[in-house]
This record gives sequence, structure tokens and C-alpha cells, in this order.
Amino acid sequence: MASGESATAASANTLSRFLAQTHAALLRDQSGAVADYIPELLKADPDHFGIALATTDGHVYETGDAGVPFTIQSISKAFVFALALEIFGPERVALAIGVEPSGDAFNSIRLSADNRPFNPMVNSGAIACSGLIHEAQGEKALEFVRHTLSRFAGRDLGIDEAVFQSERQTGDRNRAIAFEDPVGVRALLAGRNVGAERLSRRSDHICQGAVGGPVTRRQRFQDGVER
Repeated sequence: MASGESATAASANTLSRFLAQTHAALLRDQSGAVADYIPELLKADPDHFGIALATTDGHVYETGDAGVPFTIQSISKAFVFALALEIFGPERVALAIGVEPSGDAFNSIRLSADNRPFNPMVNSGAIACSGLIHEAQGEKALEFVRHTLSRFAGRDLGIDEAVFQSERQTGDRNRAIAFEDPVGVRALLAGRNVGAERLSRRSDHICQGAVGGPVTRRQRFQDGVER
């Protein structure tokens, strides 16, 4: 085995051991509580615990319940923001959504002094992003986003219908922010099922694009979007 291959194997073993040790050390931690802001989320199994790590050279390391699917909720915001940037460009998106911290809860209905959501990571900003994509894609918006996120995950992503319906039925606060169509798209995106291993791949694709790593053109966003 060449010296380079030996070093790579040693690094992989080190990462695998680290993840296994971290998982074992935290496995018995029963602090916290299952999310209840969407009723259906209360049904999540609190004993599920997995860790996945994707490196920029294309390797994925995982341990525990990393393959168990879960709804990604607000993690979808980063990808939808990137899609909005790719479609409209930063100048157009900046007219609708800011990039400053709000200092408020993620579901606050407060807007900035110039009547924009503070940033795309709060609900109002995510709904504005969904609205932009809906403006461009119309009725095809949901399928467009689903197809793009599936491409990043490396498999076809489904929607947890029960979580989506639960979120939609209890989303009065979000409906105070926007019209029904963008809210519906946003709820469906949050209700998309993906495991930790696939999620790590999607995050890695953004990182690789930002640092110029070896990701294919088919998988990544346009140049500059990740940054």
C-alpha cells in the first residue's frame, strides 16, 4: 500500500473511532425534549441518535441511527435560500430578504425597518424565499425544489405527509406572514424526510462548492452561490 493510501486509511480509522466514541459518550444523555411546536413531531422516537460526517474528498462516516429518516425542518432554509440566489441573483434576493440577525425567535413576525425579513434563516425569510421560487416556477415550484434537493441527497426524497398536514393545520403564525401558496411550499419543504447520512452529503456539497472541492457540476449550485 502506498504511503498516501496508508495515511488516508489511518485518517479514516481515526474519524470512525472518534464518531463511535462520541456517539457512545452521548448515547445515555436524556436531557431535552422532543419538539412539540408541530404536534406530529411529538411522535418522534427520542432514542434515535445518529451521527454522520461527510468530508470534502467525498467520504462519509456514520454511526448509530444515521440512516433513520427524519423531517429536516429549518435545515431546508439554507438550501432554499441558495436556490433563490441561483435563480434571481443576490441583488434581487436582497431586495426581499436581509442578511442581518434578528435577535428574535425563529418564528417571529417582526420585519426590519424597511419591511423585509431580517434573514433567510427565520421563518419569514424562508417564506419569502419560497415565495420568490414560487414566483419563478409557479405550480412547479415544489417539484423543482424537491428534485434539486433530491439531487444533492443522492436519492429521491419523499415528504412526510403526516408532518406536512400537522404543520399546515397549526401554521397560523406563518400565515400571518405570507399568502397560502408560499406557506404551503415552505411547510412541504420542512416536512421532507432525509437521514443524517444523506443530510451530511447535502451540506458537504455546499461546502465543497464554497471551497472549490471535487463536486460535480450536476450536484452543485452555480459559482458563487455557496459563498
